[in-house]
Amino acid sequence: MEFLIRPRFRGLRNAIYFETTRLNALAKTEYSDKFGFYQDQFGLYSYMQLTTDLTYRIHYAQGTPFMWQSHNSCAWTPTGTLSMANFEITPCKAKINEQFCYDEWMNSTYRAWLRWSENPTVAFSTEGVEATNELVRILMKNATLGHRMTLVGGKLHSLGQVQFKDGTPARIEEAFRRTAGTCRGWIELLRERGADAGMEHLDGNFIKATDISNDGTQFIGDGRDIVDLYDEIFDASPAPLQDAIIEGGVGGFGDAFYPIFAVAPPEFRAVRQAYNRQKENTLQNEKRITRQEFTISTDGGSRIIYAYFIDDTVVIPVQEISKYDQYLTGASHFAYLTVSGVIQLGANFADLPVVNEREVAVMMQVSEDAEDYGTHKFLAHTLMAAAINDTDYIAGGYTYAIPA
Repeated sequence: MEFLIRPRFRGLRNAIYFETTRLNALAKTEYSDKFGFYQDQFGLYSYMQLTTDLTYRIHYAQGTPFMWQSHNSCAWTPTGTLSMANFEITPCKAKINEQFCYDEWMNSTYRAWLRWSENPTVAFSTEGVEATNELVRILMKNATLGHRMTLVGGKLHSLGQVQFKDGTPARIEEAFRRTAGTCRGWIELLRERGADAGMEHLDGNFIKATDISNDGTQFIGDGRDIVDLYDEIFDASPAPLQDAIIEGGVGGFGDAFYPIFAVAPPEFRAVRQAYNRQKENTLQNEKRITRQEFTISTDGGSRIIYAYFIDDTVVIPVQEISKYDQYLTGASHFAYLTVSGVIQLGANFADLPVVNEREVAVMMQVSEDAEDYGTHKFLAHTLMAAAINDTDYIAGGYTYAIPA
């Protein structure tokens, strides 16, 4: 087996470097959860390419159909309807600092797989190549999931208000506190924008306290079900979003257009419950919730994914938020009606200078400090940002439920 990512042994022999561009390419492909299906099939997110600058400037052309004028002379009279505009996104800078004990890296577990040539340069045996490939895969999957987690639920939880479940390890609490406030996710971005006048549709009070079970974990509805919530958000949506969903398309969002109902896990469970209730109603003329079967390829062959639809809008569960909630006594509830490509995420390993290298994404090094001699440290930098393409094409709201 060849290396997916070939490490470089540069400078001191006790350090291994993994290059930025190669890791970024692998990070985009090294995940195989249900999110990959929803993203590929329906385009929940549109991904931005971030640079290593402190700001990310996006240039775009803008114009109007009012371009034509009477042709009654040879004079050159431009209308000035076309122009260039730009806006800037400041990415959030983040880092990964990790430390492994002696028996988890090169000097013991991996030592038997090292081969030295006469140069002397270091290389791995076949077994070492396979083990390192697996290590890189695990790192990339977790880093990619970490990007998505942060860009969905970042800065949602006020650390002075959340309460951890009994038995949560201290190391998890500490990691939560470091991570939850690192970068702003798209839900918190909508909540901030929703506080502005005329932007109430971005963070409306759609999910009521009476819609949530006493333990905070289930959407139960107060005399209504999840379809009623969908209708309420649709009715409160801007006209461009309503028209796009009804007509089946919108200009400026590419050829792939899908209306999307992005919901938290409790609301997704409510969709399935409502779907099952429909099957028991023999007098219903036409079911508003439908289900389609999709076959996806996996390393072991193929498997089935079921996607639910309300009318013609696909319901997509945003599971990343549960990575935070699983350690808390409360639970997140949200539902956002939008179209593909509106929610934009940007994340990559940053090409930031480190000792002896310019284009290093990840560095692993045996510590030479006396107090932790023999341990192995892992270092990485990243840039992340969340943005909304057009606020006229998204509506919904978020609430955090605490057990009664």
